[in-house]
Amino acid sequence: MVNSSKAQIPETQFFAINNIQDAFDLINRGFEVYSQATTGPKEVDHTSKAKSHDGAATAPVIVQKRKTHQPDLDVLESAESVTVEVSLPGVEKSGINIEYDTKQNHLILSGDYKTTARPDEVKVIRHERPNGRFERVVVLGQQVILPDQITAQYTDGVLTVTVPKNKEAETKKKIFIQ
Repeated sequence: MVNSSKAQIPETQFFAINNIQDAFDLINRGFEVYSQATTGPKEVDHTSKAKSHDGAATAPVIVQKRKTHQPDLDVLESAESVTVEVSLPGVEKSGINIEYDTKQNHLILSGDYKTTARPDEVKVIRHERPNGRFERVVVLGQQVILPDQITAQYTDGVLTVTVPKNKEAETKKKIFIQ
């Protein structure tokens, strides 16, 4: 059994654990949890209940550290723009990076959550808040975007990125056969 409050699992290595509660604790700490199958790892339903009343898993599960956290967001579209609202509570404005990939038409949002330092003698009973690196890629579709006019605001833990559309650009053009 893995002690979920002290487990130090490397990002690229898989471990087997036998207690379903430890699996859910690891999910809350940013790990991907898989069940062992003959064809390879298969993702576990994170909302499922343990099969037995004592919390023991029916088969070993495999965990792997996620590379980054993906914050929640909403994408809104109007005739004039696409607006992306991202929940980033506790992240400093200076810790947020916004990029627009003109070739892929992707908006890339990334940065870091501050990690709270705790003394070694403090036992974490439950850890749900994200920490470490976050990244989210938003595919904006095929509409013509004005990258030089993208704006961003950060208020009360919500990042709002407004991506204007170019109304003058033709998105469809009739091709005549010669």
